[in-house]
Amino acid sequence: MLTAAVAFSVASAASAGEAPLTASQFRAKATAICTALNGYHIPAKVSFVAGMQGALDQTRSSVAALGRLEPPAGLRSLHARALQEETQLVDDFSTLLARVRTHDLTPAKVIDALGKDAHATHAALLWRRLGIPACAG
Repeated sequence: MLTAAVAFSVASAASAGEAPLTASQFRAKATAICTALNGYHIPAKVSFVAGMQGALDQTRSSVAALGRLEPPAGLRSLHARALQEETQLVDDFSTLLARVRTHDLTPAKVIDALGKDAHATHAALLWRRLGIPACAG
């Protein structure tokens, strides 16, 4: 479902007649979005679930913002693929968090699973190929 929303955002921006960004503009804007996300800190005195929910909300917001960027034609395909991987990672994160809420999964297992998520690895590779290491985690 989030994949469709990201695709709609990208299509809406393109159909609105907005000129694509230059490669350097695109990289600068994406870097700013990811740097802000990377700077997010979970408050010290919240439960694991509340902290992870905050991180998930921040991540969703950042992925949506990245989806609103209009990269130059030569970077569009890689950008779309990176967004697909990020969207799937967000979906995986959401599913894991739901499992903690039902006591089906421990917090340690969530952290372990996120660290091993193939979508995170693929997204990181794509962001590096796009020249945006700040989005690579």
